This record gives sequence, structure tokens and C-alpha cells, in this order.
Amino acid sequence: MKKSFLSACAAIGVFLAAAAAVFALFSTYTHSQNGPCYLTPIVTDARGWDLYTIENGTRRALEPEELLQIKPGNTFYLSRTLTQDLEHDGHTFLLLGTNCPWAVFLDDHLLYTTCPEADLSMDHVIFPDSYRGLSARSESVRCTLPANFAGRTLTLACAHETDAEYISMPRILLSSEALESELSMKNANSHMIPAAGFAITALILFGIWLFALFHGIRTPHTLLLIFAALLQTFSHLRQYEFSSPASTFLDTTLSLYIPAVSMLLPLTYLFLEIKTARNRILFGIIVALSAIISLIAPTAGQFGGLPFYSPFLESNKVFYVTLTALLIFSIIETKNPVFSERLPGKCRNNQEINDFSTPSGTTFHFCFCNKNMAIL
Repeated sequence: MKKSFLSACAAIGVFLAAAAAVFALFSTYTHSQNGPCYLTPIVTDARGWDLYTIENGTRRALEPEELLQIKPGNTFYLSRTLTQDLEHDGHTFLLLGTNCPWAVFLDDHLLYTTCPEADLSMDHVIFPDSYRGLSARSESVRCTLPANFAGRTLTLACAHETDAEYISMPRILLSSEALESELSMKNANSHMIPAAGFAITALILFGIWLFALFHGIRTPHTLLLIFAALLQTFSHLRQYEFSSPASTFLDTTLSLYIPAVSMLLPLTYLFLEIKTARNRILFGIIVALSAIISLIAPTAGQFGGLPFYSPFLESNKVFYVTLTALLIFSIIETKNPVFSERLPGKCRNNQEINDFSTPSGTTFHFCFCNKNMAIL
């Protein structure tokens, strides 16, 4: 028994090592250490900008939180000296938010504007109230910087839209074509690689199921795992849609149920594989409760969402409880005397093992220990 236990541990260790190696390999294609330089000011940090307005020809310095208090249509300014580090890191253009008008000046010279009909005199920029930003999804205003911009003064003139539903900080990033291409590929890979992995898993399981069926071995429970893998594939494809302006057939209300159902199916498979009647009843109750709880959030989403915020319900953390219960029941079953080490043809209590074949061809092995039948 000790030797078989060590062999099992070794096999599990090899599998985990192989899984970790594959995960580490593909994770390098889904995450990037590089990214744009975020210069968007926040309430507690100006991010290196000199913030000010100009009133009657006089500059009035602003604190970051005061940007949110400026009346829509009134111009405010952000100014800074571009450092050598920013140029050395390969940044070549500005990415600006589309929800407000912009005028970009470099050393007091107009470099770019999204509102050419405005009065664009330096230190006296006036945007018309009729300006409306771009409403296209995932769009940014792009302004290419000239070569050797280090040491030069960048000044941005901006204003909140007059009919904006809410006022936010102006979005400002420094990036480059290489960085944007890398981020696009990493973002696509982070969804498509897991989707392809689950699809291949479903295909392999389906092939094994067909092979077993061809040899007269019926394992209908395996179909649950196949369906769960396919649902995970569709789930990752749907997540890709959120980062793409395109809309596909997966963008349906039923797709809200995919995360919960794709986790319930493997649990149902494991529930059906539990042999001890008492453990099956208890685990069945836990799985049923998990199913009810996990389906509350997507169902409520059809009617406007939950009346309260519950990260426990919306993130399906209830399945952590279910998996913990499954682990406990698995340990209990392995300690069942009937499942312990036994002689060939006999159980641990040295009772004869009997065979019973069903009409479908399934064979059950059972014995009578302490006048109780236990299926092996």
C-alpha cells in the first residue's frame, strides 16, 4: 500500500509540474510587463502636471480635485516638461480622452486640436459650447509627438462638455505603436488561448467518450464535462467581445448563465461519481443550494440587477464552499473500509466480493460487511 501511495503521489507531482510548465509558457503570451504611461491626474495626485486656469490674463493654480469643480465649457490647462525618460522609453504619441475638446501646445506652438473652430490663442483658448466628443467605443484622440521632444514644455487646454452626464478627470496617456500592438495581441491571447484550450479539452474528452462507446463502455456522465468545457470556451469568447467593438451571436442574455452552469456541470459529474449513498445525499443538497445561489445574480440581471451589491453572489464564490465539501466527502470515502486495501476477491474485512452485471453491461462489485452492502 505504501508503494502504491508513493506512486500515486509521484504521478500527481509529475502532472502538476507539467501543468505548471504549460501554464507558465502560455501566460507569457497573455500578460505584458510593458504598457502606456498613465498621466491622467487623480483627485489626490496631479501626476506631474501644473494645473491652472487663466482669469483676466492671470494664472490661478488648481489642486487636482478642483478640476472636477470647473463649470462645463470653461477652459483649464495642464502643463509639464517632457523628460528624457519618457522619450527613452519609446513613447511617440499622446492618447487623449474623447469626452472633451483638446488643444495641444508644444513650447507655445499649437501642435494639434480636436476643435479647429475654437479660439486657439495660447493662454486664451475658448472652446464653443456646441462641441461634442466622439461617442465611438474604445476610441482615443491620438496626437503624434515630434522627435526629440525631451526638455520641451507640453501644455494641454481642455474643457468639460456642456451637456456631459458626469464630469471626470481628463484621460491622458503616452504610448507608441509598438506598445499598442503588443497590448492588443496580449489582450486577444488572454481570451483566445484559454478558449482554444477548453475547446481542445472538450474535443479530447469527446473522442475518449466515442472510443469507449465503440467498445461497449457507456459513460454518460462524461458528457457533462464535455459540455462544461464547451461552455468555458464560449465564456472566454464572450469576454473577448467586451474588449472588441464587434458584436457576435454570443452577445445574448443567456450568456450570463455560462460561468455558473460551466462550474455546476463538473460538480454534477462528481456528484454522480460519489458511491456512498449518505455522502451523495449531503453533497447533492450542497450542489443544489450552490446552483440556486449562483443563478440568482444572472437571473436578477434580466430584471435590472440585484437590489444590493453582493460580490459573493456576483463572483460565484459559493462554489468555493462546494469544492471544499467535495474534498471532505472524497477523504471520507477513501477512508471507508470497503475502499481500503484488500486482498484479491475479498474486502478489508475478508468478506467475499460478489459481482452483479446490469442489462446495460455495467458490472458492480459489492460485499456485505456488518450486514451492510457497499458498492465498490
